[in-house]
Amino acid sequence: QALRTALPRPSDLMPLLTNIAQLAGPATNKVSSPLPQPIVQLAQQLFNNLTSTAQATTATGLQHAVGNSGMFLENRLANTIVASPGLRSPLTLDFKAGLLLLREALLAPAPLNQSQDAPQVPRNTVPESPVSRNILTPSTPGTSAAASLNPMGFNAAPELTTPALAMQIEGALARLHVNQLASLSNPQQHPLWVIELPLRRDNHIDLIQLRIEQDTSSYTPDAQERHWSISLELEAGDLGPLYARITLLGQQVSVTLWAEENATALLANRNIELLQRDLTQAGFNTGTLHCQKGNPPHASHRDTHLAGIRSLLDTRA
Repeated sequence: QALRTALPRPSDLMPLLTNIAQLAGPATNKVSSPLPQPIVQLAQQLFNNLTSTAQATTATGLQHAVGNSGMFLENRLANTIVASPGLRSPLTLDFKAGLLLLREALLAPAPLNQSQDAPQVPRNTVPESPVSRNILTPSTPGTSAAASLNPMGFNAAPELTTPALAMQIEGALARLHVNQLASLSNPQQHPLWVIELPLRRDNHIDLIQLRIEQDTSSYTPDAQERHWSISLELEAGDLGPLYARITLLGQQVSVTLWAEENATALLANRNIELLQRDLTQAGFNTGTLHCQKGNPPHASHRDTHLAGIRSLLDTRA
């Protein structure tokens, strides 16, 4: 029933993330914004609390990004209530919690014209990677989020009004809810987690599709280890869409990459030994590592993450 209620409402996250990045730009405070200032401040806090792409290159940073992706908000709230009744949980870095706060402010019956500043939310404090600090980025100091999203200087989202933003947030929350329902424990299907990670990169927000599942096709009762697979979907800037499938059995890991651009596939294969070296240094035994041109054999995870959920639509002829 929850799926039937939520499925008609999800929307693509990127328009909302683009608007949040635009509102987070310093230029938003210098020009007349179509939204009340407290709304802009909440959007800026939501943007600042996102894990950066540099932080996500570390194990601690990636764990932080997954933990605050919104997938586990209710679980953490429930555990906090049980462990410390009467104490509010410091979940201000959670993406879903930030969306709920922003929606509450947008739907407030009275205009938000108070003079006091919105409550300050602590920024993300995950340490940057020593390696990632040396990565060159194309950002220009002082460039605003709005300008980076639209180098011509025009408003990238002229429809950015309170009702439009509220509708985008409703769609994003419904999408999160569907992913949570798809990841619920089900004895009739193998373990599966579908997570979408918004990551802050300069004045942009990148979105990584992450799917973690247990492979039961090769399961035998006497098997000591279970196969796990991790699928990634991301936009690699000028390199185009990039997909990865990582399979893990014990300490042996294999990686298959797909690149839509031929030049990207050639570049990945020329540098595949760097991936092998890093996996070996992390303590893994490497199996097959390669990149090929094209798309994965299955459809995009955006549309197939509900595979295996039955009885959603009952038909009879």
